[in-house]
Amino acid sequence: MTALEVQHPSLSAHETTTYDQQVFLIWTAALTLLLGVIWPIGVGVVVFGVITVVYAAATYYRLQCIRYGLRAESVLHVSDARAHAISDRDLPRYTLLVPAYKEPEVIRTLVTALDELDYPAAKLEVLILLEADDPETLEAVRAASPSASIKVVVVPEGEVTTKPRACNYGLQLATGELVTIFDAEDIPEPLQLRRAAIAFADAGPQTVCLQARLTYYNADQNIITRWFAAEYLTWFNHVLPGLTALGSPIPLGGTSNHIRTDVLRGVGGWDPYNVTEDADLGVRLARLGHTVGVLDSLTAEEANSDFINWVKQRSRWYKGYLQTWLVHMRHPRQLRREVGWRGLAGLNLFIGGTPLLSLINPLMWGLTLLWFLGHPHIIEQLFPAPISYVALLTWVVGNIAVIYGGLVSIREVRREELWASALLVPAYWVMMALAATKAMVQLVRNPSFWEKTTHGLHMADGPAAQPPLLIAVPSSPVSAKAAPGMLRPSAGALTTLTAFTSVPAPPAAPAAAPLRVLTPLPLPAPAPSPDEPVAVRRAEPARQRLTALPTAQRLRAPGPDRQLDSTSPQKKEAASGAPANGLERLRRPAKTSADG
Repeated sequence: MTALEVQHPSLSAHETTTYDQQVFLIWTAALTLLLGVIWPIGVGVVVFGVITVVYAAATYYRLQCIRYGLRAESVLHVSDARAHAISDRDLPRYTLLVPAYKEPEVIRTLVTALDELDYPAAKLEVLILLEADDPETLEAVRAASPSASIKVVVVPEGEVTTKPRACNYGLQLATGELVTIFDAEDIPEPLQLRRAAIAFADAGPQTVCLQARLTYYNADQNIITRWFAAEYLTWFNHVLPGLTALGSPIPLGGTSNHIRTDVLRGVGGWDPYNVTEDADLGVRLARLGHTVGVLDSLTAEEANSDFINWVKQRSRWYKGYLQTWLVHMRHPRQLRREVGWRGLAGLNLFIGGTPLLSLINPLMWGLTLLWFLGHPHIIEQLFPAPISYVALLTWVVGNIAVIYGGLVSIREVRREELWASALLVPAYWVMMALAATKAMVQLVRNPSFWEKTTHGLHMADGPAAQPPLLIAVPSSPVSAKAAPGMLRPSAGALTTLTAFTSVPAPPAAPAAAPLRVLTPLPLPAPAPSPDEPVAVRRAEPARQRLTALPTAQRLRAPGPDRQLDSTSPQKKEAASGAPANGLERLRRPAKTSADG
């Protein structure tokens, strides 16, 4: 049993649907079929009327997200000068969780990128999380000669082999006040940790999670990577900030989300049975009264360049979105009380609607094609005038607006090379429909199966295809005409982000340095004994938060190997009466003159 199942059993995806949900779905399907036999045209009108309304509402909601996201008011900015100016002593301790499974080909680049992070080594803990049946990746880490702050944790075998399960294991060992996740192929901006620490202090304790923006370093590889890159520009530059402005739960990205460690433990960590554990965590944080923000900092990762590999990844995302939607819709009235009407609309139209509408798209495309080819009478009956007009408006205006929104995102960051792919995006929608169909099949047959995404495909063409390293150029504005291969931040970040230049990754070290590997430990049983009840407290009148179980408290307590020595900064601060919490120290200094 996981910590989430103990603390919030109704929010776990261990069972895809509850008994009540199964009864509702079965009765709804049976009643629809029965009425369809008796009154086929009438039932068809109702069904397609509902689908049309959902299409229109989802399109309108997405456009509202882009509209609010264009204002960039909800994005947290930290200037280069301020990030550099903060004293190392005032920074909180940070834990980086880096899950990797059968990815030896990208490890050297990963280790180099982690070593480039601008953060004091004494306050940085990097845990590379490997599975017990993956000796190849372990050897690749050894060969990369990582720095002393990087440790390898071998996760013991369990019921499922998923990224969130590995992250939960690493969370038990984490000693940082803040924790973040990087994927094995990621190259984070060097100042990202400093920006996040300052942004947390600025935002206050109600903000418990910050999602950094993601981009791709191989966007120009082929048409699939260009589609992917254009999609990410809209998603992280406009959609997520728009969701924040609208007060909707944010489906977090699978990487570069920075979280307060105590809060993460208190909400049960990640759900190991949900294959988009990030999206689920974003919704759960919103339900428990916490705030999630968007951080103006970039992490570059690899875009899928292979069609089959892309479908595997996207079908997992869609399946996870469906899992998240089903889990959080188990008690709709309670959900509405916790996140409000806007949050409820966002969960249904965005998280649930995205895969479901992609699944329905081929049916609607087929009906549209039939109508233009022969105007069959049955379609006239199924789409009477009111429904037909709304459907036509959604089809024409909605599709044009979505394409235009993508062009706006591309123009804002001056990525002119992506314009052609943005105009051809309807072909990308066909790929999404295929992925949604596969996701629905897997949701029924194997909901928690984690279909592995192959990384390192950008290296297939030889050393020239190696990803760039992100090197900060202090105080350099991003020019309107960036050099080819340069990673371009969003327009809202033009005055706050460093410029990035592309340099080749350094050669491999001639000899492997000793590597500290934490041997597998048995996973502690999270279930409390009868004399250890769950403590409940109210932090605010309208928000109920659960405290960590005693088991989780024991996990946070320093063990024999984590005792502070008399020379540690924390021990000295305790003796001097200074705040031991790095986030508290960050709130004390006044703004520097460089911040304006």
